[in-house]
Amino acid sequence: MDAGRWKGVQWTGEKIPLLEEVLASIPPGRRLFIEIKTRADAELELAHALLRCHCPPGQVVSSVFPCRW
Repeated sequence: MDAGRWKGVQWTGEKIPLLEEVLASIPPGRRLFIEIKTRADAELELAHALLRCHCPPGQVVSSVFPCRW
Protein backbone atom coordinates (compact mmCIF):
# COMPACT_ATOMS: atom_id res chain seq x y z
CA MET A 1 0.00 0.00 0.00
CA ASP A 2 1.13 3.52 -0.77
CA ALA A 3 0.74 5.60 2.39
CA GLY A 4 2.21 8.83 1.07
CA ARG A 5 0.74 9.58 -2.33
CA TRP A 6 -2.24 11.48 -0.83
CA LYS A 7 0.18 13.98 0.75
CA GLY A 8 2.25 14.80 -2.31
CA VAL A 9 4.41 13.48 -5.11
CA GLN A 10 7.59 13.46 -3.00
CA TRP A 11 5.99 10.92 -0.63
CA THR A 12 4.71 8.56 -3.34
CA GLY A 13 5.77 5.00 -2.62
CA GLU A 14 6.04 5.46 1.16
CA LYS A 15 5.07 2.08 2.61
CA ILE A 16 3.06 1.31 5.74
CA PRO A 17 5.38 -0.57 8.12
CA LEU A 18 4.46 -4.02 9.39
CA LEU A 19 3.45 -4.26 13.04
CA GLU A 20 6.61 -6.23 13.83
CA GLU A 21 8.73 -3.43 12.28
CA VAL A 22 6.98 -0.83 14.41
CA LEU A 23 7.39 -2.91 17.57
CA ALA A 24 11.10 -3.39 16.85
CA SER A 25 11.60 0.36 16.51
CA ILE A 26 10.24 1.40 19.95
CA PRO A 27 13.09 3.16 21.77
CA PRO A 28 13.97 1.85 25.26
CA GLY A 29 11.99 3.63 27.94
CA ARG A 30 9.21 4.66 25.52
CA ARG A 31 5.69 3.31 25.10
CA LEU A 32 3.60 2.54 22.07
CA PHE A 33 -0.18 2.88 22.31
CA ILE A 34 -2.19 0.71 19.92
CA GLU A 35 -5.93 1.05 19.41
CA ILE A 36 -7.66 -1.65 17.38
CA LYS A 37 -11.19 -1.31 16.05
CA THR A 38 -11.81 -4.48 14.11
CA ARG A 39 -12.82 -8.12 14.40
CA ALA A 40 -12.57 -9.81 17.81
CA ASP A 41 -9.69 -12.17 16.90
CA ALA A 42 -7.35 -9.24 16.17
CA GLU A 43 -6.52 -9.09 19.89
CA LEU A 44 -5.07 -12.60 19.72
CA GLU A 45 -3.02 -11.70 16.64
CA LEU A 46 -1.65 -8.65 18.48
CA ALA A 47 -0.72 -10.80 21.48
CA HIS A 48 1.20 -13.20 19.21
CA ALA A 49 3.07 -10.30 17.57
CA LEU A 50 4.04 -8.95 21.00
CA LEU A 51 5.35 -12.34 22.06
CA ARG A 52 7.40 -12.66 18.85
CA CYS A 53 9.03 -9.24 19.33
CA HIS A 54 9.89 -9.85 23.02
CA CYS A 55 8.65 -6.37 24.04
CA PRO A 56 9.17 -5.64 27.74
CA PRO A 57 5.98 -5.60 29.84
CA GLY A 58 4.37 -2.16 29.85
CA GLN A 59 6.11 -0.95 26.69
CA VAL A 60 3.00 -1.54 24.57
CA VAL A 61 -0.45 -0.50 25.74
CA SER A 62 -3.40 -1.74 23.70
CA SER A 63 -7.13 -1.11 23.53
CA VAL A 64 -9.33 -3.38 21.47
CA PHE A 65 -12.86 -2.41 20.44
CA PRO A 66 -14.42 -5.36 18.58
CA CYS A 67 -16.76 -4.38 15.77
CA ARG A 68 -19.79 -6.46 14.86
CA TRP A 69 -19.80 -5.90 11.09
